[in-house]
Amino acid sequence: MAFRDALDPIIVEFASRLARPFAPDDYLSIVREIFRWVRDGIRYQRDPGLREDFAPAMVVLQRGWDDCDGKIKLAVALMRALGIEADVVPVWGSEGELSHVQLRVRFPGSNRVEGNQDGFLYAEITIRGAELGQSPRAIASNPETGKLPLSGGPDPAYLRPSPLD
Repeated sequence: MAFRDALDPIIVEFASRLARPFAPDDYLSIVREIFRWVRDGIRYQRDPGLREDFAPAMVVLQRGWDDCDGKIKLAVALMRALGIEADVVPVWGSEGELSHVQLRVRFPGSNRVEGNQDGFLYAEITIRGAELGQSPRAIASNPETGKLPLSGGPDPAYLRPSPLD
């Protein structure tokens, strides 16, 4: 679905707006901006009724919330709209069940970015403060709860540009 989502004219326009401040070949800055915008600008929220809802990227963008798969699909669609290789990567649980998804991205020069794995950067888009290539294990848990800080959004710094303005 992320392949189709990347062709949506609103997704293409919004991706272009996010990339506009950067040189066209400054892939790292463009990817970081998209990653951070989705991480901080789209609120992490479980699907209603705990039933999996695989919403298109455009729906996630419009409503401003989703769980890990929706946030990743939006990030992938925005990156692919700009011709950047990005994928949804499943994370399997101990029982062999799909338990989570992460972002995987590769672009010219990504093999020189700290944290790359064979030229790919993996990213945890549901954890506040997580960065490209950073292992979730390297992110400090809340000392009171022992849990990772979920991206609760929206961060005021990422409220604009809005795709619907």
